[in-house]
Amino acid sequence: GGGFVAVGGDLSYDMGNYNNSPVEAILPIISRAAEYRGGRNVVIMIDASGSTMATDQTTGESVIGFIDANAMSVVQYIDPGSSVGVVAFGGITAEKEIIPMSSQGIRNDYIQWISEIGPQSGVVPTDIDKGFAAALDLLKTVSGTNMIIVISDGQMPEDFEEVKTKAQELKDENVDALFVQISLTYLTEELKQRSINNRYQELADIFGTSVNLLNPDQRICTGDKPCLEGEEIPDAAPTPAPTPEFTSEFPLIALDTEHFITRFVNITASVTGFNDVTPKLGSDRLVATTGGKPILTTWGFGLGRVASFTTDSGAGETRWASGVYSGENSRLISSMINWAIGDPQPDEGVVIQAEDIWAGTSGKVVIKSDDLPRVVLDGTGQLDLSRTGPDPDTYETTLSLEIEGFHDLSGYGIAVNYPLEYREIGFNERLETVIAANGGRVYDMNEVESLLLLDIKEKAVRTVQQPVSRKEPFLLAALLLFLGEVIIRRLKDRGKERPVIGENP
Repeated sequence: GGGFVAVGGDLSYDMGNYNNSPVEAILPIISRAAEYRGGRNVVIMIDASGSTMATDQTTGESVIGFIDANAMSVVQYIDPGSSVGVVAFGGITAEKEIIPMSSQGIRNDYIQWISEIGPQSGVVPTDIDKGFAAALDLLKTVSGTNMIIVISDGQMPEDFEEVKTKAQELKDENVDALFVQISLTYLTEELKQRSINNRYQELADIFGTSVNLLNPDQRICTGDKPCLEGEEIPDAAPTPAPTPEFTSEFPLIALDTEHFITRFVNITASVTGFNDVTPKLGSDRLVATTGGKPILTTWGFGLGRVASFTTDSGAGETRWASGVYSGENSRLISSMINWAIGDPQPDEGVVIQAEDIWAGTSGKVVIKSDDLPRVVLDGTGQLDLSRTGPDPDTYETTLSLEIEGFHDLSGYGIAVNYPLEYREIGFNERLETVIAANGGRVYDMNEVESLLLLDIKEKAVRTVQQPVSRKEPFLLAALLLFLGEVIIRRLKDRGKERPVIGENP
């Protein structure tokens, strides 16, 4: 039930001695190169015009129902190395991008999309020329062998010259074609040839092929043989091919966007080298180069999970995949490791389940065990358990812890957050008004290093108004005047003759 991740490099896989080794036995790849047989791009063109609403009065089946069923058969059974896009024409042209059919999840998504295709009314035109134009635009976005599969009731529009012009443009781009006409009734081979629409056959003639008319019980692909001409049933022992020299970057693409590893990862990185390997039958190719070379391949081995990452660790002398280990792309690595680990908690014996709690707030702990378990908190106190519910092996208790941090519950980690009331603490809207009223100011993070320091220096100097007495000079002047007057009077008195005062008789 464990996991195993193998990372490549210049001494691993095809560049090491992994081929036919015990290690390779558990890996989802064969450590040698194989000739890449994928690269076929197929656009399924679905006729959703008003004429496809025709219904068999006996069975109640409609033409559009059989058209959709045949389109679904292609999506379901086409070679995993092929890429498929869908174009529905009939008044409104709807498109589904071309991507590799590398997983059942992708196929199911396209099958669901096709099942919802149908004409809006009986007067919707058969604008197959717009369908051809949309198919050509899709095929120009990819490289490889291109092909269209046109599935229709054979009814063509009045302006047929424009249709033939668009068909010729596809032919000029070396696009192959398969034309399928759907019949509501069961026809013999002789009647089939007579029932093929002449204009529909003219389109097939442009591509040098013939229209295939299918009875209601017939499908383009059935799964018991190659779906399209040129496909082969994959072999577990592929033809070896020499590993090419790598002199440029190889962009990566996710082949299965529904897998746990790639579901929430936007891969934009490129690698400058990789180990040239071949996926084994039953493995899942999740990430590859745009040229089809596997980069991340997974499968289940016994009860465990195995992932082969066939490029290096982004370090060392090669540094093939340094871009994968940085930024958003690094989530691919963490997701790959998490997938291999799986659920780290035991699923048998004593199984403990508990959510993180808040300090001072009680939380519930659920324990599953065949017998009454002994559960210890932080290695000291044993908890009292009570059996709850109809399940006889389920026990429950509550915890109320005051100390924040991580606590151990018989090997199960429980995180205790800060008290719940602290979560409501925030910035009081009136605080800024109060601060401003007292001569202060609230600064944001961008102003801390600039305005805050300047304001601190400015407010560090205080201006104080104190009364200063100016009466000392005036008092001194008055004193001097008084002394001067006294001195002048004394001097005048000395210059006068004083009368002689006689003695009393």
